[in-house]
Amino acid sequence: MPARFLGPLTAAVVALWVGSAGAAGFGVYGGGAAGDVWDFWGQDVTTRHSEFGLVLDTTVARSSVFGYRLQVGYDHLTATADAGIWDLESDANLKGVVWDNTFGFRLFQAPSVRLWLGPQVRFARYWGHAEYDDGAGGKQRTKVRLSTFGVGPAVGVNWNLRGGPTVALTGGWRVTFYNGSERPEDSESWGGSDYEDFAEGLWFVQLSLLYRFGDDGSPLPANP
Repeated sequence: MPARFLGPLTAAVVALWVGSAGAAGFGVYGGGAAGDVWDFWGQDVTTRHSEFGLVLDTTVARSSVFGYRLQVGYDHLTATADAGIWDLESDANLKGVVWDNTFGFRLFQAPSVRLWLGPQVRFARYWGHAEYDDGAGGKQRTKVRLSTFGVGPAVGVNWNLRGGPTVALTGGWRVTFYNGSERPEDSESWGGSDYEDFAEGLWFVQLSLLYRFGDDGSPLPANP
């Protein structure tokens, strides 16, 4: 992600945090996703994601139309092609750091339950290896690094329990755009933007466990 965006986005997060004092939650999350890469050099590529990390939610213990959720975590991405450039049975295995920004707007609220809908925006950085069919019955192993931007709709429900914990379930669909480079494993120089013209569509689900602070541990009020 371009460095010029880090300052404004960080300032926005801090402003939301301050404005939500007494209504926030902090905890952990885990999730998974499955999808396909669109038109990757004429091949069908299936993708799988497994992720976990930390989550901050500004609106888990108060009645509010808008809420912001920040997730920072680790993602393991695998990709398998049908045939051709990638060997049929080989995977690309990538590790990544992800930063999710979810902007939720209340659909329904009752005591202890909040249902919301809104966009989720993801920034991520991946690195790892891929194996290719070298055309002579063997495989070529390369190193890969990618930067990504993703966006899509998400819907979620929060269950706010007495005593402080909140359980949150989120699901949605996202399109992710990739840009990056690769190089042979025995080379020290990276190539150009070899991965600049493909995108991934996927369905995802995330489960969070947060601890609320700044409230009395009682259920949320219903819609005002």
